[in-house]
Amino acid sequence: MSVRQALCLFLAAGLVVSLVLANVSYASASTSDAIGTTADAIGPGAKLGIQIADFDLNINPQRTDEFEGDDTGDGLVVFRTDRSEAGQASPDLEETGPNTGVFEFEIQLVPIEGGDDGQPIPVRGGSDPRIGVLPGDLLMIRYEDNRNAEGRSEVLSKTVEVKSWDPEFTQDKESYDVNDRVTITIVDPDANRDPDIADSLTDIRVFSDSDAVGQTYSALETGENTGEFRLSFQLADEAQGGAVMVRDGDMVTIVYTDEFPADYAERLEETDNPDKDIYYTFIVGELAGLDATTPSPPKIRDFTGNELTQIEAGQQVALSTEIENNRARVQPFVAIMEVRDSEDRTVYLQWQAGTLNPDAVTGIGLFWTPEAAGEYEVRVLVLDRIVDSPGILSAVVTSQVTVD
Repeated sequence: MSVRQALCLFLAAGLVVSLVLANVSYASASTSDAIGTTADAIGPGAKLGIQIADFDLNINPQRTDEFEGDDTGDGLVVFRTDRSEAGQASPDLEETGPNTGVFEFEIQLVPIEGGDDGQPIPVRGGSDPRIGVLPGDLLMIRYEDNRNAEGRSEVLSKTVEVKSWDPEFTQDKESYDVNDRVTITIVDPDANRDPDIADSLTDIRVFSDSDAVGQTYSALETGENTGEFRLSFQLADEAQGGAVMVRDGDMVTIVYTDEFPADYAERLEETDNPDKDIYYTFIVGELAGLDATTPSPPKIRDFTGNELTQIEAGQQVALSTEIENNRARVQPFVAIMEVRDSEDRTVYLQWQAGTLNPDAVTGIGLFWTPEAAGEYEVRVLVLDRIVDSPGILSAVVTSQVTVD
């Protein structure tokens, strides 16, 4: 047996998938699978790369083999979603080169407009395959291998989940000073629209307390098919081209319009414009830390403000604390008040937002009605905000209360 014959037998028996081709990683359950994809979960507006490896399809080793698809699903490979009305189609297949036995194609996912009652779902095969989807759909690729390693017909399939994500932000440093260079990593998998190129995010607005107009930037994907984007901009102590002007203590705000937020499908049922502005903020010159504010131990008071030493079940009382701002600047805050019972279960959780004046003390009060007698712990924690990566501004302060 020649080396060539042995190689052909090996490839035909194993249906080996090349998991890395042209710098694109194809996800596969194992090396014995004949179908590989560039992702196991993908955004509703992205392009999915698929690879089929079967040396039986290598008809002519002297040229690149091709197989035509159609819009009815009568080709070698069939794709569809789990929507009953979606239909199916077959893509054109083109060998990656002479005598490779590896074929690849891409399917363009098209977001369905108007939710389940929206426009007709586009499904197309051939040289430009595409299909309409919404987050939550399953995209299924099916290939019938007429002769597997045992010489029998075998159906091979791959399922990819259509999803949408909220972005995550990460700073390259814990804090920034005036005139620093800022680099923010934005992780948003559904913004990875094309696995073959480094995509970009555009029209990201950055402004500060001292520069309300701010600047508009783009963020470039860190590589092909990563879903991670780098936003970089300069802070400056005076107005200059391309920089955001700041002063010590300013809050810098980044606004990124996410085309496919995590609740995209739900928003699409309520509005024709389901994208969402996502905000990320940080303070220049100072960290959000445990010593930024000091809340007093929570106290129990009646409606007139008198402190109570004894309360009864069913009696409405006020949980109060005084928060001291340890910074010499205005500080937005959210005070979280929690009550836990003797088994460490949370029986009450509320918060109050506001603004702390520089080096000043602010009092807050929240109403609570205990339902049962027992021993309780009242806890206070101060944050700088309640959403979008909140920073901690204090340690947890507690006090004990007995309910008769």
